[in-house]
Amino acid sequence: MSTSTGTSRVQPSAFGCITAPFLLVAILIMVWGGRSNWQRGQLGRDGVAVVGEVIELRREPGNPTVRSEKASSASAVVRFTTEDGQTRTAVSSTNRAPIPWEVGEEVEVVYDRTNPDRADLRSETDNWVLWFVIWCVVAGVFAGIAAIPVVMKLREAPSGATSSS
Repeated sequence: MSTSTGTSRVQPSAFGCITAPFLLVAILIMVWGGRSNWQRGQLGRDGVAVVGEVIELRREPGNPTVRSEKASSASAVVRFTTEDGQTRTAVSSTNRAPIPWEVGEEVEVVYDRTNPDRADLRSETDNWVLWFVIWCVVAGVFAGIAAIPVVMKLREAPSGATSSS
């Protein structure tokens, strides 16, 4: 009794149904999540670090919210002085609950030397590596799924080939 070996062949539609969409999602994840976390990390890596003072706690509607309990969340507004003596304010990039800062508390701020308005708390920029790796892993999963039809196509035996033991 003979069996057909042609039933396990990769169909051309697999490339359009699996590879293209999953590769597109992987690219979008890297562009959106990976790039934004890399940029946040750039401020932490290349920015100038100074000590600032929390002058206000307020909820910023545009900031993501991190909650560890059902409490109100807020971002810190910090006044700091640049290397050249300019007094600036920075708003932390995340609304946090519970609120880890108190008005009057000293915190470390990092700012862009060429654009001091681009500033954030050091505590907000420190975790960029973790989130960058998470975004890369998620993108890698989608890229791996996208590669399945390609790998299967490459592993197909050439037509007419026979195996001998």
